[in-house]
Amino acid sequence: MDSNSQCLEALEEMSERPENILFVKDIPYDWIFSKIYAIIHHGGSGTTHTALKYGCPSLAVPHILDQFYWSRTISDLHLGPEGIPIKNLDEKTLERKLPDLMNNSSYKNNAIIISKKIKTEADIDRLYDMIMN
Repeated sequence: MDSNSQCLEALEEMSERPENILFVKDIPYDWIFSKIYAIIHHGGSGTTHTALKYGCPSLAVPHILDQFYWSRTISDLHLGPEGIPIKNLDEKTLERKLPDLMNNSSYKNNAIIISKKIKTEADIDRLYDMIMN
């Protein structure tokens, strides 16, 4: 993996966990995001961008600074439900938000639309035209 690639870093492994929870040292974003339907993340700009690049709806759990902005933006653009600030994260709140993230088809449709736009970023002329017009 090159030094510019983003990567999910390890969380503290729990001794007791469901069988469908797998702890890994790291996973390249471009590899994993292309295989998932949606993501719950901290709401950073890079993670939000990569999720949208792959058409993944998001549920942000912001901790600091711009993460709250991206959490609101995700919700305002109907790319996922309203985020859960880390101080309010608990099992009950997550259980209430998760079905909305997974079952609201407008989130997936909107994320796919944004994904198609993001894929034109490498086209310099088109990007210039989008910015200037």
